[in-house]
Amino acid sequence: MYFVIPWIPNLAGKFEILFVNTFGLPFQSGTIFYFVLLIGLIVWGLGTPEGPNRPLINSIILSFAFLLIGYSTFLVLVIRANADTPSMKMTRRTSSVWFPISTANSTVPGLFLRAVL
Repeated sequence: MYFVIPWIPNLAGKFEILFVNTFGLPFQSGTIFYFVLLIGLIVWGLGTPEGPNRPLINSIILSFAFLLIGYSTFLVLVIRANADTPSMKMTRRTSSVWFPISTANSTVPGLFLRAVL
């Protein structure tokens, strides 16, 4: 776990800095190359069946792949952060309407519910 949680994103960042600053490629090119390389290494590791310890190595590679799949849900945070969605102004109200709160058959005097439109 010490390698997976902090070092996978750290290495992706180092690839990104290398590709953008040194090679002059656009943003996210280093990250895309890094994850394609990582997936390629996993597929290559699973596709070479040789040696007496192959079941153990296969289990380690599959465990690492499923761990990456599980932690890839955090990728949604990066995607949403770069999406440039319009901000909602939660503090500025444009209009508000007051509705009386009613009980079974009658309106209770003095109790109102405000709905912000």
